[in-house]
Amino acid sequence: MKRVLFLVILIVMFPLIVLADSSCGIEKDNSEDYILKSGDVTTVYIYTTINNESPKISSLTAQLYYNPYVFELLEDFDNKFFFLNEGWSETSSKKYSSILKFQISGSDLTIPLLKYDSSNILTMIKFKVKNNVKSQNTTIELIGDGNTYIKSINASDSNVFDINCDKTILSYEINNNATVNTKDSKLSSVYLTASDDRYVYMTPEFNPIITSYTVYTEGEEIYISGKCASRVCTTTSSNTKLKKGSNIIKIKSTFEDSNTIYTFNVIREDTENEFYYPVLNNIHILNYSTIEEFNPYYNTYHLMVPSSESSLFIDYDTDDVNTVHIYNNENFVYGENIVIIEVSDFKGNYKNKYYLIVNKTQEVDDEKTIIEEQKQNKEEYKQTNNKIYIMFVIFMSLFVVGYVVFEILFNKKNIIKKK
Repeated sequence: MKRVLFLVILIVMFPLIVLADSSCGIEKDNSEDYILKSGDVTTVYIYTTINNESPKISSLTAQLYYNPYVFELLEDFDNKFFFLNEGWSETSSKKYSSILKFQISGSDLTIPLLKYDSSNILTMIKFKVKNNVKSQNTTIELIGDGNTYIKSINASDSNVFDINCDKTILSYEINNNATVNTKDSKLSSVYLTASDDRYVYMTPEFNPIITSYTVYTEGEEIYISGKCASRVCTTTSSNTKLKKGSNIIKIKSTFEDSNTIYTFNVIREDTENEFYYPVLNNIHILNYSTIEEFNPYYNTYHLMVPSSESSLFIDYDTDDVNTVHIYNNENFVYGENIVIIEVSDFKGNYKNKYYLIVNKTQEVDDEKTIIEEQKQNKEEYKQTNNKIYIMFVIFMSLFVVGYVVFEILFNKKNIIKKK
């Protein structure tokens, strides 16, 4: 029964589980080196593969995550954080300590910002490495899961529709003592599709600096490809027939003299055996909420906390047969803290990890914003509950009145018949 229920969930969730080529994402400049030093400037491009003739692109709503203790945003384009082409304007923007949230829209929608092969560059944003930053690996991330999307207009019937962008990640190495540099041959995202619309699970969730993954599927074939962090980088892809059990598949990305190999251990499950993948049904964080809406099959979430917090009170919902362990949820430092929630099945054969990227800020304005937004969320929650309660009372009242009227009329007819 559990297997049947699980397969039903998979069918419903399939568009979310299987990764397909994204219509938009972020990428680096062609000439940029992988290793950065204090004072270096990096440019992030937001691109789309949508042809800007049909459908027409009317706006971009985006959220970018970065480590504010490594990078600072540069107001390099007419005192704005992002470049706007002629005919485009800023609709809204809001800067947190680790999130840049903005929307830009265009009036002359037939002109792309920049053109490269089949991609249009919608906007570009510059970051500068702060002084005295310690050597470390860091990322700039386009937050997906419905937080970044393009609004388009169909040229034939003028219908407006949204196209969601997948999460893409650019990785950087900060090293002030580096004497030799290389180009960035790493990927910013990977795409997996199984034959016959079978489910695909990959663990851990993709990160450019992680090069080994385990993939589970019941499909007889699997297609794996990747998107390079830089436009001129090239990458191989694989369309492989799978034998039952383990299948090792490698794809290689190359940029000049630099290359990166990603290895996927694809396990083709036997459809006759019960396969159970442990997930969380929900996550509750006392007094805070994540930027992304929770989905059992998305593994990374972002949130901000004020300087007074050193840990989170985390509650969760999962099947009784699962075991859950939480790591790194203590002694938060300023900047980025990664809390890991590990879910294991009852046999310990399968493990699934969720990552909470917690940014602890020491900026007073951000702390006020966090508190105000939490109050607003609670107030909206109360208002929503009150509306639901009022609607329920009205519905029940109408039901009771209707029932009474029905009884009166029905009894009256019976009395008349008897007479």
